[in-house]
Amino acid sequence: RAANEQWVKILVAEGAYTRGDDATPCDDLDINAVVCIINRRVQMIGGYTSDDWSTSDPQANPTIIDGQDVRRGVMMLNVSEPDNTLEMTGFTIRNGLGTGISSRSGFDAISGFGGGMFVDAAGATLRTLRFENNQAVGYDQGSGQAGAGVGGGLAIRGAIGTVVMDEISFIDNRVQGGTGGECGGYAIGGGLFTYGATIRANNIY
Repeated sequence: RAANEQWVKILVAEGAYTRGDDATPCDDLDINAVVCIINRRVQMIGGYTSDDWSTSDPQANPTIIDGQDVRRGVMMLNVSEPDNTLEMTGFTIRNGLGTGISSRSGFDAISGFGGGMFVDAAGATLRTLRFENNQAVGYDQGSGQAGAGVGGGLAIRGAIGTVVMDEISFIDNRVQGGTGGECGGYAIGGGLFTYGATIRANNIY
């Protein structure tokens, strides 16, 4: 969570990556994600092999972030730094589950945003990504309105600057609202949801 005075660049080799046992910055915020980025400028590039870090080829070397149907794939969150940005290229993000964040109040505590990826109050440049079989699910509520499911594949909310999206595929993502005492939660954006964000997009499938 240190101030992001410079970029952190991460090159990732082919393979499937899931959440390990090590603690992440998101744990303190009750956010369960395979990849968690808070208050950083991070560039992540997939598609390498373990013996060649000079050329990225995501098609030949699939690089997968797998939520295993129990956690969000990627969380990008700005808490206090004005220039937090994620640049991400060459990944498949699959089997992510976005649910309510218990440390937050109100709507966010019971609603799931971005099963594959949730960019919350941060910047993003996303290229050559595939969102597959992710889901965002709202919680049931015994009284009042239930939680919502928002952006099964990708949710972008309150973005910093213009979000760039290029060559992004959405396959078999879904959203599901919860059951409520007065009314059910809504379900919106099975593949993509944006709010409070300026998007420049090309080749979205």
